[in-house]
Amino acid sequence: MPGRREQLWVQDLGQRHFRLQSIPFFVYGIGPGDEFVLDEAGHVVECDRHGQKHVVRVAFDRDVANDVHEPLHGQLGDLDLAHEWHGSGYVAMSLDQRALPEPLRDVIAPHLSAGTAFTEVATDRPAS
Repeated sequence: MPGRREQLWVQDLGQRHFRLQSIPFFVYGIGPGDEFVLDEAGHVVECDRHGQKHVVRVAFDRDVANDVHEPLHGQLGDLDLAHEWHGSGYVAMSLDQRALPEPLRDVIAPHLSAGTAFTEVATDRPAS
């Protein structure tokens, strides 16, 4: 989204080093726990260290978003997974692995098969 910005929550580690504390919705290639160096204007100069978390996003068509929101929200709570919602049909999750845990797959899979949901791993990074 050219020209658009997203507010991210960070922990100040000192000397312009910061650790990402939030789950990004629209920024690719970063995830919770990643550490950055910022310039004086607040722009990322480099990523010092990638954390161990992956950001997995799921977007549901508007026709099914309200119906799936509560069951999925319940599963996320039961699994104690960090997550952020953008409306009722778009969720970003912080996961230890790239794959969705089985209880989430059970809720999401029928919508993926029907073409009414789409997933992406937003933390795909080059191998280091």
